[in-house]
This record gives sequence, structure tokens and C-alpha cells, in this order.
Amino acid sequence: MKQTFKKSLALILALALLLALPMQALGAEPIRETDYFPEKTHTDRPYSDLVFTQPDLEGAETIIAAIEPLLEDPANMGHVGRLFEELDGVVRHGMTMNTLSILNMRKSPTDQEVMEQYLTASERVSQMLLEVNQLIVKMDSSPCREVLLDFMTEESVKRTVEEAVAADPKEQELQQKITQLKSEYMSLMAQEPSEGQRQAIGELYLDMVNTNNQLARLKGYDNYQDYAYYLYARDYTPEDVARLRQDIKLYLAPYCAAYSILNAVAVSQESGISGIDAVSPQVQEKIEAFLGSLSSELLESYHFMWDKGFCDFEEVGPGDQSAFVQYLYELDVPFMRINHAGFESANENALWKLRNFIHEFGHYNANYALPQNFWDGSGMALDVQETHSTGLEALFATRAEEIVGEENADIVLEEYLFNKIIALFLNQVPMDELEEYAYTTPNITVDDLSHKWIQIMNEYGFPEGAYQGTEWMRISQLFNSPFYVIAYTTSGLATLGLWLDSLEDYEGAVDQYLTFVSQGMDTSLRTALQEAGMTDPFQEGAVKAIMDSVNEEFGLEKHLTETLGHPFMDVHMAQDAWYEDAVKYVYQQGVMVGTGEMTFSPNDTFNCGMLVTTLWRGAGAPSLEDEILGYPYADVNMGAYYGTAVYWARLEGIASGVGGNRFAPSAPVTRQDFVTMLWRQAGKPSADMSVLKRFRDQEQISGYAREAMAWAVENHIVSGKGNGTLAPKSSTTRAEAAQIFMNAGAAAIDDAA
Repeated sequence: MKQTFKKSLALILALALLLALPMQALGAEPIRETDYFPEKTHTDRPYSDLVFTQPDLEGAETIIAAIEPLLEDPANMGHVGRLFEELDGVVRHGMTMNTLSILNMRKSPTDQEVMEQYLTASERVSQMLLEVNQLIVKMDSSPCREVLLDFMTEESVKRTVEEAVAADPKEQELQQKITQLKSEYMSLMAQEPSEGQRQAIGELYLDMVNTNNQLARLKGYDNYQDYAYYLYARDYTPEDVARLRQDIKLYLAPYCAAYSILNAVAVSQESGISGIDAVSPQVQEKIEAFLGSLSSELLESYHFMWDKGFCDFEEVGPGDQSAFVQYLYELDVPFMRINHAGFESANENALWKLRNFIHEFGHYNANYALPQNFWDGSGMALDVQETHSTGLEALFATRAEEIVGEENADIVLEEYLFNKIIALFLNQVPMDELEEYAYTTPNITVDDLSHKWIQIMNEYGFPEGAYQGTEWMRISQLFNSPFYVIAYTTSGLATLGLWLDSLEDYEGAVDQYLTFVSQGMDTSLRTALQEAGMTDPFQEGAVKAIMDSVNEEFGLEKHLTETLGHPFMDVHMAQDAWYEDAVKYVYQQGVMVGTGEMTFSPNDTFNCGMLVTTLWRGAGAPSLEDEILGYPYADVNMGAYYGTAVYWARLEGIASGVGGNRFAPSAPVTRQDFVTMLWRQAGKPSADMSVLKRFRDQEQISGYAREAMAWAVENHIVSGKGNGTLAPKSSTTRAEAAQIFMNAGAAAIDDAA
């Protein structure tokens, strides 16, 4: 409610108005009045008014039977209209009862009576819609056709008629089988499945794939993937998604392991805020103020949900992994269901509960605010709907301190970014790739699926042995909504862009979000993003730009260094990384840097340019501005990273090049040249030459390097290759170079002591 105070009012009137304000407005940000959403009438009935009964199939059939004889006489138009309006009410009631049966089933998946109610309701409402569609076909070619246009658009009439005419009698049989398979999956997942049950779940999934593909072929599609893209009103193709997956492998996958490591640290830090209860009055009061500061329309939706009871947060155990919004067509309002007890992560992570509430409320608000007409098939654009929820999450992440306190705001932001990036990569994109394999590859087995899952995860950079091959079975969308999961990726990338925008102009980002939501439930994703001025993840370069900005804004390299001692994921994630302490040492000493933001390339060859640069940095990176450099090297560019170091090394008598005015900075460094330069920088100390006798290849050491090699062995800077050899003329890897420098540093400390 917007309050205006005029300076001319008497003090007593101003005080009276102030006292009349709702408590949430006192001491809080004022409610931001917005007008983005269309007018929509909402029911006065509470959710408690709804009592489950089976859909009235017989009532619908009676009305249909009454309409059909009237269609050939245009004089019956008014009567047909009244009957169709009555039919509309019966269908809305039937669909709402079917939704109630789903809600009950999700809460009690092992209750046989509840499961039978769900299966019966689904069967009855499917039959009802089939007969209604057949009626629409007859009405479309009748003098009473105009009645349809009071309920449907021309486009939806055309689509309904085309689909009904093309419908195969087998379609209903397939739909019933799909419903049965879904219920069997819910029952199997009600408790932690055994090994035998996991095999049964895999076989059930393959049965689901085969049945869905049969249904798609009846609809004229090659497979269910193509049909799903039509159902979800997508304005991108599977080929577009394949390109997006490649971008994610290139530009997001390398960071996933890093964010996973940081996420584990963040979760361990959340004990101080573990008491946050997302649905407690104290937290909800803060969420209320937050939503009001974004939009009066969001606040209206929030108040309606609580005041009329269109939400359920009862925790009923691990069998019900529920966090979703369903639409109740009889009342023309949405209903939100969250059971945090069904999610392992919620039990460990209070912030996850809070963010999950914000996520689902994003769905709820859009369904509350926007008109929906099931006759038109509105609300199908699932990517758009997921952007409604992830967009609100992004806006919450920027302002989280208002709910959890300033001292916890960084943890909330970290949890948001870690979850969004890890989830984008770890689950959804590989899941989508697995689905595509399952639906487009004939005659596969459960073992094939498990092996493919492991292969896919390895391709995304996860090490061998990290996955058992059955993790995908826990993702209910694979069974209930095939090809849905990629919507989390498209929306997540778009709203990571929104989060970045919110850091620069928060109110502008809020307006972008509200503009996006106002586009409607059935506007295609890329169209809605363009209209709202938001990031389109399918645009060339979008994924790289998003991740570069996120990493820079978050300070990924800094956070990794604080956690690991260095930022190099190819070192930390490598198996048997004997060199990690050495890499940490040279990085912290500032003598060696990475080959990329988070890569050290430990197995790459260490070259002459790298060596003299490392020695130069170890000497404090002295300037040569006032030095006479002497003759130039033809192959050394002073602008290169090693340019100054090369000439410094010559002036210090450490290295002079390979002759012919060449230094060969890219040439591999042999082990004997490496220790010779170290020895020269150390002042050419004397050494016990006898230490070389124990190496059977010591005769291969060049004359100029023998004392240096003896010094290096004597001071434990090098110790041989483990087979009685020094391999003086073999090259050196970057990992070996780091180890040699750390050993040299330890030797110098010993000498000083």
C-alpha cells in the first residue's frame, strides 16, 4: 500500500497515519509500487474448501451428450454456450481433483489407497479430455463454432482439432501406461533403493523411454525428444543444446570442481545460521519485507498464498521429494508444495531451504499474477517458468543480508553461486546428454545407461571412480518430465546474467525480471529474454562471458588460494599429485605462476624462458632500466614475459644463450642446465664431487655442469630419477621444476641456519 505524507498535514495527522501503517512498513524499506502484470480476478475461497472427489467423468459425458444434437442449428448458439460453460466448470473441477490426487500421492507414495485414487483420477481426467476434444472437433465444423472462441483462440482451436483428428486409439493406452510407470517409480523411490531395486528402476526407465517414444511416433515425431521440445514451447532445438553443452564443457566445466571445493567449505561454515527456518514467522516477515521492496505485485501474491492457505510445508519423510507449484484450475490459483524433509541437502543446509522457498515462490507468483487458460494450452514454456524462479533467486542473492544478516550475507552469496554453477554442470547438462542417448539409441540396457553416465561425467572432467553409474536414477524429472532438466540450465545461465546486472543496477535488474515475467506463461524463452533485455545463453560467447564475469566478481582465484594455498585445479584434482606442496610453495613465493587462471599444467615441459623468469622473480624481479644490456638476442622480444629475465640472467652470469645471438627461450631445459643456473645464482659454491659416483649415468654429465650437479645432489635439490640415474640431459616438467625450486629453498634455509 502506497502512503503519501504531505508537509502541510498537521503533526497529529501525520502521527495517526504513521500508526495506521502495517508493521512490516515500519523501519523497513517502503513498498515499491509496480504495475507490470495484467488485471486478474482471484478467488475468495481458501484452499481448505477443496475436498478430493474423483473427476466427474459421467457429468462431463452427460453435458457433451446434451450439446451434440444442438450443434447443427445456429439458433441453439446461446444454449450451446451455456452448456459449454457448464462443461468448462466440470473440466476445471476434474483437473483440480487430479492435481489434489498428485499432491496426496507425493505425500504418501507407499499408501496403496492413495495410489489407487491417483491412478483412477488420472485415468478419468484423461478420458474426459479425450471426449471433450472430440466434441471440439464437431463444434469446429458446426454453425455453433463461435462458442469455442469464447473459451479458446483460433490457434488453439486449430491445434486441438488437428491433434484430435490425428489421435490414434492407442494413445490413451500409452498415456495410462506412462501414468502407471510414474507411480511405480514413486513407490520404488519412497525409501533408499536396494541394488535389486536400482536394477528395477533402470528397467522401468527404459520401459518409460520406449513408451514415450511410441507416443511421440503416434504424434508424428521421430522420438520423444523432438515431441518434448514442441510440448515445452521451446524456441531452440536439440542442436542448439548440443552447442550449449560444448560451451559449458569449455567455459563452465573447468570451474565446477573449484566451486565444489569451495562449496564444501561454505557448508561447513553454516553452523552459525543452521537455525534459519525458511517458513518460520520470523524469517517470513523478512521475506515479506524483501518482496515488498521489489514489487507491490509480488507482495500481493505472497499475502494471498499465506492468507488463503495455498501452500503446504508439512515434512513427511524422505519418500516425498517435493518442491513444486501446481495450478488449481477450479479456483484459478496456484498451490505451492515443499517438503524439505525429502531432500538430503535440506537436512544439512538451512540456506538451501531458504533459497528453495524463494525459488518456488518465483513459480507461485507468476502463476498467481498471469492469466492461464487450459483450453489454450497456456503455461507450456517450461524454460520461461524456470526463469521466473531462478530470476527471483538471483535478486535474493544480492540482497540476502536483509534476511540472514550482514554477517551471513557472503555465505548466502557463495551458496547461491556454488549451487547454481555446480547444479548447472553437475546434474542438469550431463542428465540432458544421458536423456538424449537413452531416447535416440535403440536396444540399450540398464548397464549401457550406467556406463554411458560414467563416460559422460568423465568427459565433463570428473575423475574415474567418482560415480557408480546409478546416480541419475534419483532425478525424478527423467521419469516425470523427460527433457525438462535442460530448462534449469538455460534459466540458470540467463539469471546468472541477471545477478551480474543486479550488482550494477539493482532496481534496473528488478525491472528486467518483472518485464520478463509479464511476458506471459507461454512466451518462448529467447523472445522473453530479448524483450526484457536479459542474457540469452544461446548467443555466441554468452557462456564464456557469464563465467568470466562471475569468476571475476566473486574472486574465484583469491578464494581458491585461501582454501588450497594455490588456485590450480589441475594440480589439486590430479591423482597422486606428489608435487602439490611444491606448486603451493612456488606460487606463494611468487616465482612461478600458472599457465591459465586455474591451471598450472604440471606435466608440460619447463623451458629456458620459464627458468630464467623464475630465477629473476626469486631475486626480486630487479629492474634493468638503468643497465646496459649489451648485444640483443635475435629470438628474444623484450615485451615477452621472459624478456627482462633473459638479459638479467646474462648480466648476472647465470645464462648466456645458445650462440649466434640466440637464447632459445622456448627450448626445453635439461636437468643439468637447470641445476647449473641455480648453482651459478647461488654463487658457484664448491661441492663434494664423489656424490656423483653412485649414479651409473654420471659420465653423461657435461663438464660445465658436473660441479653444479654434485652441489645439487649433495644439498638434496635433486636426487635422481629413482633407477640409479640422474638423467642429466633429459627435460624437466613444470611439476619437477616446482619441486626443485622448493628443494633449493629448503637447502638455502639450512645453509642460513
